[in-house]
Amino acid sequence: MVSIDELLSQLRSEDAETASEAMSSLCELGVGIAVPPILEILRDHSDPRLRMQAALCIRDIKALEGLPVLVEALRDPKNSSYRGTFVYAMQPFDCRPYVAEIARLVGDEVFEVREMALQLMEEMNLSLELASIQDARQILTERLQECSSDPEVSPYVTHAFKILNALESNEPRPERGAGVFD
Repeated sequence: MVSIDELLSQLRSEDAETASEAMSSLCELGVGIAVPPILEILRDHSDPRLRMQAALCIRDIKALEGLPVLVEALRDPKNSSYRGTFVYAMQPFDCRPYVAEIARLVGDEVFEVREMALQLMEEMNLSLELASIQDARQILTERLQECSSDPEVSPYVTHAFKILNALESNEPRPERGAGVFD
């Protein structure tokens, strides 16, 4: 059996395969000491597969300190093709501080990204601060103007407005029925 110190050393390997195997082992073990180097991989590694694996590892071990790094990764242009994975990785966390960022993603052109973002909004359980709601509303208004003629995107943005209204008034969130929006 490989020691944790050896796995941490392998995690920093230049060889992506070695780093990937070490990350898998560390994530399975749920080793908290591995979080800082995994976050470093998420931020800076040149291999997008390792960045996605790092995001999923953060999700699996529920490393709260990884949430801001996931949001940074969403904004980084080098990750534009992998945003769905990063939004998915955010699901176990309380994402209320990032509701404006999530609102922006609800209007995304990529189905996976907007679906995961809308799910994050639907899962928010507690009321939001008024400033956060206003920021998210402004972003959704802009996204709705941009995508008003897109029948695939505009229902997501419209539904996100309904969710914000429910969160603001502490009412139950609106349901979606079988992939069809009201």
